[in-house]
Amino acid sequence: MKILITADIHLGKRPSRIPIDVAADFSSAQMWRRLVDFAIETEVDAVILAGDIVDEANRFYEAIGPLESGVNRLVDRQIMVYAVSGNHDYDVLPRLTDSIGADKFRLLGRGGSWQREVLLRNDRPVLQLFGWSFPGQHVRKSPLSTFPTDLVDNSIPALGILHADLDNPESQYCPVRRDEFAKCGVPLWILGHIHKPSEFDAGAHPIVMYPGSPQGMDPGPGEVEVHGPWILEYEKGAPQLRHQNFAPVAYVNLTIDITDIADSVTLQTKITDALTNSAEEYAANNSHLKVLSYRLEVAGRTSMRYAEVESQLDLLQQTGMMRNGIDVFVNKYVIHVQPRINLAELVSGKNHLAELSQLLLALDGSQSTPDDHHELVKSLQLQLSSARNSGPFLQLSVANPTHESDEEIARQLILEQAWRLVEELTGQKETYGE
Repeated sequence: MKILITADIHLGKRPSRIPIDVAADFSSAQMWRRLVDFAIETEVDAVILAGDIVDEANRFYEAIGPLESGVNRLVDRQIMVYAVSGNHDYDVLPRLTDSIGADKFRLLGRGGSWQREVLLRNDRPVLQLFGWSFPGQHVRKSPLSTFPTDLVDNSIPALGILHADLDNPESQYCPVRRDEFAKCGVPLWILGHIHKPSEFDAGAHPIVMYPGSPQGMDPGPGEVEVHGPWILEYEKGAPQLRHQNFAPVAYVNLTIDITDIADSVTLQTKITDALTNSAEEYAANNSHLKVLSYRLEVAGRTSMRYAEVESQLDLLQQTGMMRNGIDVFVNKYVIHVQPRINLAELVSGKNHLAELSQLLLALDGSQSTPDDHHELVKSLQLQLSSARNSGPFLQLSVANPTHESDEEIARQLILEQAWRLVEELTGQKETYGE
């Protein structure tokens, strides 16, 4: 028996922070087609989808074609499809099921009640599946308290499917505790909702894991690094899960140390070499990889001016580059470089340069932070929050969410601008003297 497992496909979405014309080739619908191709090529017995298969209710028309086509291809090859709905598709997935046909697309636990299905192979039961689907957008109580333990047949391998938020009791997206699963009598649980895949722990009892989304869709914490479906097989009665790394798009965080880099040409070489080495590493583990989207952090002490470093990163972000047959883009860059200036020597004065030096040392944690520095960060933080939640910016914030807190962004903006001013003032001091 061989099962393909995934979750959080979010049909209707495209990868963000890469050029629009490129993103169109790597939409969630395209990933679903790749999953179907892989399931057929691998000759799996079933496909399991742990919720949020569709992004939102208004994606019905976008989702119906790809989903129905894929399901029909799978069913034509006697591959069963089992799913539960999550917080994104609680209302649209039941309607899609009715349109496609419940005999082809098995939506388990519709309406928020547990349902048991048995997978047959050569007319013999080989796996029992237990599923529960979101009845509404928000679920604030664990459904595991009503799990039908009396229906578990210990003579057949059992698997549970649930879209839930693990060990987050305040969540409004089906909060569940790890210890609750042990009371259900099911040795393996597949959860949706968290996009970052968890590690497979064969020694856990029971095994509770997130397969994650099959492909990252933005640079957020749960979307970076390796994504892809899992293949479940049973060896001597014990479940074994193997991750399949074939997502064509990956989001990566990369830090480049440019200490002692003194000019733009050397900086270009340093950045190009770092991206080349990174692309080679990722391509070696995924022959399907086509796009890498980087969040670059450039750090170190350098004699280059901040504006020179920023100019090179701006150019790279605007154009991207091709490395080893992979399109490389920069979705964001953060500059943490510091000029070769001894701030401790500047703090004793009574001028703007001394004040800026005190601010930088305080924000860097090198000395205690006076209340006015805290107030500066807090003031900018409030302005950022107000701007993000106002008028035209609100829709942009929803479409392209940031995964950094307003405090982190405020501190970084202040650091960047303070270093720029220090560079400018020290330059004027060298040119014109005191």
